[in-house]
Amino acid sequence: MGLQFEHRSALKAVLLVLGESLIIFGSALLIKVWQDSAGLSFAFTSNPYLNAFIFTLLCQASIYFCGLYDPGLQFGWIEQLIGLVQAFAIAFTIMLLVLVFIGRIIDPVNFLLGFLTLLAFSKAWRLLIFKLSATGFFRPNIILLGTDGPVREIYNASLTESQTANAKPRACNFKIVAVADAKTFSGGPAIHQETPYSALQSCKELPELVCNYKTSKVIICKQLADSLSAHEVCSLKHKGIQLCTADAILEAITGRREPAELDPKELILSDSFQHSIRRCFKRCGDIVIASILLVFLSPLILAVGINLKLRKAGRVFETQPCVGFRKNLFTRYLFSFPTKTSSNQFPGRRIQALPQLWNILKGDMSLVGPCPIGPQQAEKISHELPIFDERFTVRPGLTGWAQVNCDCDGSNKTIKHMFGYDLFYLKHLSLFLDIVVLARTTRLHEPCGQLVGSNM
Repeated sequence: MGLQFEHRSALKAVLLVLGESLIIFGSALLIKVWQDSAGLSFAFTSNPYLNAFIFTLLCQASIYFCGLYDPGLQFGWIEQLIGLVQAFAIAFTIMLLVLVFIGRIIDPVNFLLGFLTLLAFSKAWRLLIFKLSATGFFRPNIILLGTDGPVREIYNASLTESQTANAKPRACNFKIVAVADAKTFSGGPAIHQETPYSALQSCKELPELVCNYKTSKVIICKQLADSLSAHEVCSLKHKGIQLCTADAILEAITGRREPAELDPKELILSDSFQHSIRRCFKRCGDIVIASILLVFLSPLILAVGINLKLRKAGRVFETQPCVGFRKNLFTRYLFSFPTKTSSNQFPGRRIQALPQLWNILKGDMSLVGPCPIGPQQAEKISHELPIFDERFTVRPGLTGWAQVNCDCDGSNKTIKHMFGYDLFYLKHLSLFLDIVVLARTTRLHEPCGQLVGSNM
């Protein structure tokens, strides 16, 4: 993710975790002061400090479990707030169950007051850390080496940071002080902006360049990185120069990983890929939410079914074969709309997708995941792109990280492009990222692109 380019990133992480632990600990003691007796909200034991310590560990474990300490996931403040609500809701639920089990008296007012107080203080602390991250103390100077497409995207993103900060997983928390290129491996014309440009004869001139701009951090394009020998890389490293490929930085900014540049071992060995507990919670959440939605939306589903039956002869539902978890085939259910036009108009596509709640309840699909595709399409793309099978390590979703970032027309080209977003989702699989996807899905004015083309 290129996070090593964050200036004093370790210090910032310590400040975030340590400061939040002190806030949680202090909030627990503050609520204790408001209580009338010792047998209320935060009383695991008779010792208030031990109670606060246990509660702090519980809350921070929930925050970590939800993915809010993942440095590669930094979204808008509203999405961060939703993530904190999710994490503290898990912690408070566990605490409530424990207190009920041991027979403690629960004061609902203090319980709610403690939740809101903790949420407000924690969010305020995270906003402060975000503001500190934008200062020169944490914001490093960067030299771009190369002028190819990914490098230009990074440069453009740094110029429009205010626009990308709330729309992307991560803002460009660095300052580009110079752009350079080696003449023998020039990826394109110079970037014509106010940023200084240097044409190097070779990468051997790089140490002098970083010395002139008083930085040791260089983002290098893939073409130049591939041209460097192991000896040259070691030589630059021994001179204190930190190199990072443009693709890694671009992933952090765009929330998409280029499949051709990904080492399969990096994905398979990632923590989120192996986290079975998160997958269990994800499945439990799918069951609960799908059940609730089916109950509340049953009048709408019934009304749509009756309307379709009255307007046309034939079946109310249509079925499509899809490839699911671990490449198992399943049948996806949709409303059989009369024309393509009616199903493509908002909110037609979302209404058409309502029967898929039954697929979620059965375990064929999830609320959040890669878009469902048919067996023939999956086989063809997997033959062209072997790593494509990694998307079948999770259940396909009613919506997903790829669906909220780009439209899906069902073509193989589009599915391949969306797979880059699926790789990012697999790498950072967490409850927080699922909440972000669901929040963005509800804000979309157009359908989230969960339907595939006719080659299903």
